[in-house]
Amino acid sequence: MRLRAGLGLIGASVVVALTVGAVLAITPQQVDRGELAYAQHCAFCHGPNGDDGFAPPLTGPGSLSSFGTVRQFYDFVRTAMPQTAPGSLPMQTYLDIVAFELAQRGVATDGSELSLATLDATPLNPAPSTPAPTAR
Repeated sequence: MRLRAGLGLIGASVVVALTVGAVLAITPQQVDRGELAYAQHCAFCHGPNGDDGFAPPLTGPGSLSSFGTVRQFYDFVRTAMPQTAPGSLPMQTYLDIVAFELAQRGVATDGSELSLATLDATPLNPAPSTPAPTAR
């Protein structure tokens, strides 16, 4: 009975690890769509680089500091942006724009598309990766 419970825990751990690992990254295709949507709907206020407009910066030190999670950021963007027509874009466009912003913040682009189901498992500020040690 213990062996069965132990194998169940191991199996559950593998499923959780695979699920979490799959959502901690976004796809290059989604980032590309988000970049286009950002240029069309966001760059006028936030600037082409996200930190050179008259609106609060989206990139750089201290940016997005009022948001603790990707879901909080997404919910704000979806309900308050673009400023001239809040909530007017399709849900997928908002997800794509957020994915583009996440890529600008260092989230890996080798996973699955950001979706409503993966917002909570995706880091807003990923930990910087450490370079692999060099062989001597």
